[in-house]
Amino acid sequence: MPVDSNAPTTTLLDLDAAFGSLDEELNSSTAERDRELRVGDLDTIFGSLDDPLTDIEEDVVPPRKRRRGGKRNEDSILHGIKNRSRILVLKAQQKQNSVLFPNFSFLKATHELPNIRRKFQDQLWAPSHTTLWGEGNISIRAMSEDGFDLVYHFPGGVSPKTLVLMTDLLIKFGKDLKIKVTPTADKYHRNSPNTYVHRKGEVAGVVHLVRCWHGIGRTDLDMVPSRDFIKSGKAFSKSMELLNELRFFSFGINSFLKTIDPTQYKLLQDARNKGHAQYPFLKMIDTVDPLLMEGRAIMWNRITPDHKDSRDPLVAWAALVVLGRIKSGFLFFRQLNLKVRYQAGDVVWLRGAILDHEVDVWDGEQRICVAHFTHQSYFADLDCECLTGPGVTPTEPPVPSSKEVPPAAGGKSKRRRVSCNIPGGSSV
Repeated sequence: MPVDSNAPTTTLLDLDAAFGSLDEELNSSTAERDRELRVGDLDTIFGSLDDPLTDIEEDVVPPRKRRRGGKRNEDSILHGIKNRSRILVLKAQQKQNSVLFPNFSFLKATHELPNIRRKFQDQLWAPSHTTLWGEGNISIRAMSEDGFDLVYHFPGGVSPKTLVLMTDLLIKFGKDLKIKVTPTADKYHRNSPNTYVHRKGEVAGVVHLVRCWHGIGRTDLDMVPSRDFIKSGKAFSKSMELLNELRFFSFGINSFLKTIDPTQYKLLQDARNKGHAQYPFLKMIDTVDPLLMEGRAIMWNRITPDHKDSRDPLVAWAALVVLGRIKSGFLFFRQLNLKVRYQAGDVVWLRGAILDHEVDVWDGEQRICVAHFTHQSYFADLDCECLTGPGVTPTEPPVPSSKEVPPAAGGKSKRRRVSCNIPGGSSV
């Protein structure tokens, strides 16, 4: 779909904070990582793009002349987004922010043999005490006993200005399309009317903006855009407008995943390229939507009971972004006895197919959650695999000095690569 590069667009994200010096790609030395961790203010993670992205999956941005009037050019904005998301992940990967859960084995939970997975789940006991995350706006991660990342929590991951703009945008989208609660084919009955908070003047319901997927139980057919995309001309027009507004936000989601799990990020790039060759409509949508994951669900005022994301690959990541006008709320992981703050502006990455998770009631008004996901059928249809690797070994925090400090012996951060074959297989 052609986009007029000269047309004005709405800026969704706070670009007032200076990006400062923008480094090139990180190398593996401790000194380089420390230098990245000291860059600027972390309030702004995502950004807004004034022109359509090109070659987004390769992070290639054509050089542009700086515009008059103080606006940053596209290259600077993209580098700023990439650095901000990387910095938050690197902070979570520091030793003091990496929490080990010795009761949980990632390799057993994702094993190719169902009986081994069932035995592990049957014998799994959650820790006796509840771990609570969310105080102090500290980026933090949960790791399994065998060294795999399970959860990343970025409290306040979306800046206050961005939060207001995106909340208003999604409330308007919901009201324009008259979103309401309707029964779906969800076998867990998570979309029944009693799983929503209904209040006058607030939106309640869910919309799936998925680039291409199968209907439940119909993987024998070709993939198509989700019904919410194409049920009417107005729905299609408004949905594409929304994706255009969210395009820089979606690029930020890509950047998070690239730092958290570069193996899975690369495979999603490969799947995207195959999808373009197989489904021309997908290439059209992706001229507006840079998201590498299969799609997103936008949920207004939804209470989510305890569940796993059973349609996702066992090793896949999902990303949850909380928006709205709520005052408090929590996301609970039963197997880890882990409770993380789930308030407006928070970002959570999780292995949703193996971790039970639930969202209960909250204090405040309208709540919106944007869930980003990829189903197993998406990989299977495109003849691709979903793989992952162990988490980065926890790093030491940067030395509090303005001088560069050479890395200590053996100070390089190394990432071992493990192929976890889907569905469910794991091999070292």
